[in-house]
Amino acid sequence: MNTREIVRNLQLLGGSIALFTIAGTGYIMGRALRHHKTNNANSDDSSTEKWTGTIQNVECLKEKEELTQTVAIKLKTKGEEILVFLGPAWYINHQKKQLNKGDKITVLGTAIEVEGDSLIIATRVIHNNTRLMLRDEQGMPYWDNWRQVG
Repeated sequence: MNTREIVRNLQLLGGSIALFTIAGTGYIMGRALRHHKTNNANSDDSSTEKWTGTIQNVECLKEKEELTQTVAIKLKTKGEEILVFLGPAWYINHQKKQLNKGDKITVLGTAIEVEGDSLIIATRVIHNNTRLMLRDEQGMPYWDNWRQVG
């Protein structure tokens, strides 16, 4: 096996690992959404927590059972890197202010655990003086209302 073949095989292996990671993250996000929709529909602000950090990555994940894509970010705080669910891509992409890698933000939301993995269901994201409102005080997503009106 020559050097080119070794490099090609490593590239294929790295790509495969990346695809499995994205697929696994999408699966976890889908489970979290279904869990949050069924168990947290009547949540209140008493369970809301706050995280501040820098966006490491903005991802668009496709859920297995649904046709829509989900936007999630990896947020690096002082002590950890956290996966934050924002909402469906069609809703997030229609906002005036877009979030990008390197942005310093504050996330308000609820931390949940799905199959041993922690993630945050965001209710609000604050970047500079702009607020991205995602859920109301009862935890209901604004995009549900937006889709019905629009």
